[in-house]
Amino acid sequence: MANIEERLIETAQQLEQMVGAGGKTVPKPGERSNIVDNLDYIIELMGLMVTEETFNQAKKIQSQGYNGIADRINTINYLLASGEISGDVDLEPLTITENGEYLPGAGKGYSRVVVSCPAGSGSNDLVKEIIEGTVTSIENAEVSRIKWGVFTTVSTLESVYFPACTTIESNAFMSCFELTSISFPACTFLGGSAFSGCSSLKYAEFSLCSTIQSSTFYRCSKLSSVFFPACTNIHDGAFNQCINLSFVSFSNCTNIGMNAFSQCSKLTFASFPACTTISRNAFNACYSLSSIYFPVCTNIADNAFHQCSSLTSIAFPNCTTIGGSAFHQCNRLASISFPICTSIGGYAFSGCYNISEVSFPSCTYIGDRAFLTCTRLQSIYLQASSICQLTNSNAFESIASNYSIYVPSSLYSQYLTAPNWSLISSHLTSI
Repeated sequence: MANIEERLIETAQQLEQMVGAGGKTVPKPGERSNIVDNLDYIIELMGLMVTEETFNQAKKIQSQGYNGIADRINTINYLLASGEISGDVDLEPLTITENGEYLPGAGKGYSRVVVSCPAGSGSNDLVKEIIEGTVTSIENAEVSRIKWGVFTTVSTLESVYFPACTTIESNAFMSCFELTSISFPACTFLGGSAFSGCSSLKYAEFSLCSTIQSSTFYRCSKLSSVFFPACTNIHDGAFNQCINLSFVSFSNCTNIGMNAFSQCSKLTFASFPACTTISRNAFNACYSLSSIYFPVCTNIADNAFHQCSSLTSIAFPNCTTIGGSAFHQCNRLASISFPICTSIGGYAFSGCYNISEVSFPSCTYIGDRAFLTCTRLQSIYLQASSICQLTNSNAFESIASNYSIYVPSSLYSQYLTAPNWSLISSHLTSI
């Protein structure tokens, strides 16, 4: 099969020479962005048979942005280059007048470029389905890499099977709204937004994938189950707004990025036995989340579990840092355990009005309004061997009126006169 890239450059050069002073703008050889911006030349260069009606519709779609026909053409070019469509590209000569204008003809006067495929290959049907926007399935593509955006907005695509693919680049299947079935048994890398907006996708299994890039499954609103046994890193927004995701378990993941599971409103269970870092807003607004397992987590960033209103009990045996608003408005939370935590950020537990007792044996820092409006909180135990720094006495604002703060007897007299502690000294008790 002819080298597609070489043929594109050669044809662009021919067009530039032939059109010359005719006033037409010809894409510069090798410049993809210019090719995309000139849909009439895309049709010639990429190997498509189009009618005048299809061409007019393509121009209409192009005026609304880079999507529709332009994306389908990109898909066909990719499949030709990868071998999924087997055949060759034959260029019909252009016919122009003396003043450089095209003579009338098929495709609104533009020369046709024919994709010729072996008899019985089925490739002609696939090309026709893609350009008409009716393709539903692409299977058994023996390719190892799916490039950036090649299937973007092929909105009729329902299933794909790429048994040899190891790399899926960014935006590869973005906004394939009807895509329900995907199979990539050899894939080890998922690019950013690869399946973003695939609102019909229900299940994702990538047994060998070690990293999920940013927004990979963003707004996959029907995604309910995922399986990534080899994953070690989940980047920002990877599953953001997957509103039907109910259960996640990543046995080898060590890091969860910002907004990774934010607004997964039906998520009930999250298990990350190897995770050490939970980034900002990671589980923000997961209203149904009732059970979490993070036995080795050392750092919980700001807003990590903000508005997880179904949590009732949490235990982080190895956590040393709780970020600002980390559990803000977890209003059903009644039991917490942080045996080695040294720092509690501002508003960390504000609005957790079902907590009645907390114990922080190692805490040396409490931020502003850390326990604001914990209206049932009566007992606070601070047992570190040095005085805990209190940034403001409002840390215990609007909690139970008769609350007590229990501190070591060896430090009691120092607490009575320490900054900000002296303002609430009547609530201090020696133990």
